Amino acid sequence: KIESYDNLILMMVDTFQFATELSLDVMGYCLLLSLGGSDGGGQRRSGTKMGGLNTEQWLASLETFTGAFYKKFPDVELRGILLYLTARFRDGESSELGVLRSLIKTAGGYGFVDYDSTASLSELQLDGRCGSRLLKRETSSFGVVDNINRKASQHLRAVLQGGDLGVMMILLLSQMRLKILYTKAGSGTEHVKVIGNTYDDCEAVLCLLLEFLSDSSDDQVTGSSTKEKFAASMPSLEDLHTKYGLDTAVAWMLCRPLIRKSMFFKDDNKLAGNASQKVMPAFLERFAASPDMTKSCEKLLPQGAWKNITQAMFQAFYSLSIYDILCPEERYNIEIGRLKKEVERLIILQKGGDAARGQMSALAAAA
Repeated sequence: KIESYDNLILMMVDTFQFATELSLDVMGYCLLLSLGGSDGGGQRRSGTKMGGLNTEQWLASLETFTGAFYKKFPDVELRGILLYLTARFRDGESSELGVLRSLIKTAGGYGFVDYDSTASLSELQLDGRCGSRLLKRETSSFGVVDNINRKASQHLRAVLQGGDLGVMMILLLSQMRLKILYTKAGSGTEHVKVIGNTYDDCEAVLCLLLEFLSDSSDDQVTGSSTKEKFAASMPSLEDLHTKYGLDTAVAWMLCRPLIRKSMFFKDDNKLAGNASQKVMPAFLERFAASPDMTKSCEKLLPQGAWKNITQAMFQAFYSLSIYDILCPEERYNIEIGRLKKEVERLIILQKGGDAARGQMSALAAAA
């Protein structure tokens, strides 16, 4: 029913709280069957409508249901559906990209960094994209923070980190992104708008997954090093280009979180109060500036290109991000001021009295 009536999804997910753990695992299996099932005639159901531009109703509903279900019940077996998505990406199929996006946005709590709607962002939100994770969260939804299930987010990240599954999906998405412009499953020529839309979807999910796996802001809570696990799975810059066939820009994009971590290792330790730790961890050595790194960079561009560009400029260009070029200081000050006013308002309401009644009247008038 939920494949046809998406307004039943949240209600159905809430009713599963009365089901047993075994029943929830069976529901996960049924969800996997629905995604990979046939149309009754032995053929796999099409995930896109006629023309290939829009997603079919049944698949769009299952995408929403998947994110909501695994957010509500983080203990349900999750590796099976991720392995199914990995197999689909390996075959070059992009129709289930929305399922992975829904898992990261809803169950993983990363809806605030979704790259799908960047064209419609306001100037405020664009400034927020140049800042930290906290500023992105505050500006993406104007301070309205969704209820995030931290347990579901940690479980999804742990499953993706296990067995190099997350990095495997990143590599497959990177390869599929390059092939979309030139090859397409099936015969016939695709409309340029369909190709562009598929390319944008693949790019958005790739960036979302990369940010989710490399974000170490919760390390103090979980007690584990996200960057260390990410580095253990990620191939070297040279292997990404030569062995996996990724172009220069994509290879650097995948390694940039680790390269930046090695570049600012000493500064990060000072901010964290660990200034005495001067030896770089072993997992960062492969991505730190060194003669081996310089030698591997020579293979990323044609030999003739090095006559017009130096190694230092090349590495600096690809190592830095927009946050290093532009710091949204004004936006930080505005958000800090807004939060301070919110704290003052809550203190007034807590104390009570005439001031509190005035605040309540103002809120009622605004509503």
